Amino acid sequence: MSMLDSMTPGSSHHASLDQPITSQTGAMSKESHAIQTAFKAGKEYVVPWGSQEEQRIEQAMQDLGPYLSDLDHSLSYEGTDKKVVWRKSCWFASQGIGHPFLDSETDIAKFDGDLKDGLTGLQALHDVRTRESAHCLKSALDSALVTTSMAVGIDPDLVQRCTVRYRAIKYTPHAGAPGGIGLHPDGNLLSALITNGPGLRVYDLDGTVRFPGHKGTIMMGGSTLYRWANEFIPTFHDVDISGNEVKVSIVAFFNFPDMETIPRTLRAEGDNFFHDIRRIKEDDKLPSGELSALWDVIIKNHELSLPPVLASG
Repeated sequence: MSMLDSMTPGSSHHASLDQPITSQTGAMSKESHAIQTAFKAGKEYVVPWGSQEEQRIEQAMQDLGPYLSDLDHSLSYEGTDKKVVWRKSCWFASQGIGHPFLDSETDIAKFDGDLKDGLTGLQALHDVRTRESAHCLKSALDSALVTTSMAVGIDPDLVQRCTVRYRAIKYTPHAGAPGGIGLHPDGNLLSALITNGPGLRVYDLDGTVRFPGHKGTIMMGGSTLYRWANEFIPTFHDVDISGNEVKVSIVAFFNFPDMETIPRTLRAEGDNFFHDIRRIKEDDKLPSGELSALWDVIIKNHELSLPPVLASG
């Protein structure tokens, strides 16, 4: 397999992964401007699909579902509102965007995700249909990540060194009150989401709650992007799952190389940012952490009552 996964030509909106990633020159594209505008307001941006790509993605999601159905149930991480949901999940990873999935336990263990689901992901890649589905979805997610990375000013060489963890999830029917994933911003640089059902809710700073469509790759800024660039607000969101709903999602968590000093390319003063993903995720939970002012705005404008210790995605 080549360094970069091949990608079937699709929508012209997507960056190509079969050639070197280069920064944009000249005037900013309309899409890059739209991404920056959305992220500066703490909103999501949906990278659209072409009709052929949509068909491939929908088929890949359908093919991935049965494999996830055979996995053990687990509870999602507890969010700010203590909301949880039963799900079946595994994750894959790559070292550098566009690179092949990692295939060793040693490599998987270096990531910040739970090792059990990572090892389940390694096993899943031995199933031919699951592997093909995962590669199809990875291609769409990676393309949207490249497009968004260029828009927010991440250096092309650095994009190739960023890590990506892809969590595939099947939400399952459950008895009792509706569950879901509690309100949070993701504790990473960027998130790219593909899902085949509703439930994602984005909480704008002005008190508006919006429901993004799911016919495209949903891009969200994370708390690392907020810390690094200091101009993009993380996307506060939750996921609502009704009692009888079944849906499949795959989300790519995109991060700088861990425990490295990263240049702040968007800042004229040229200072640096030290990336420590575990420290960031711990700080996200603290009432006095770097996100506390944003949480204050969200809580006030949405009239929320949350526990004093905030849980990060």
